Amino acid sequence: QEKERREAVTAVLLLAVVLGLFQTATFGVATASAIQGMGVDPGSEMFGPAVAYLRYRALGAPFGSMLLALTGICRGLGDARTPMYASAVTTVVNIMLDPLLI
Repeated sequence: QEKERREAVTAVLLLAVVLGLFQTATFGVATASAIQGMGVDPGSEMFGPAVAYLRYRALGAPFGSMLLALTGICRGLGDARTPMYASAVTTVVNIMLDPLLI
């Protein structure tokens, strides 16, 4: 049973990384189209900054996918506290860094 559990966890993590990298590549290539699809005119002053912002955000996609996968793995193994604590810590860090980075 332990071997099956490890194989399942490995498969989930690998899938999360692959999907995250696919998201990053997709947004890297199709950022302008995505922004236009949201209704921003290419001639708008906001178009350039919006494209740049989405490209930077896309770099975090693999990490977001991994976070979701790890949270699901922990909960599946019966550990709901670790994801809760990790979420609380990242929320506090986000609150502190947002004024500096935005």
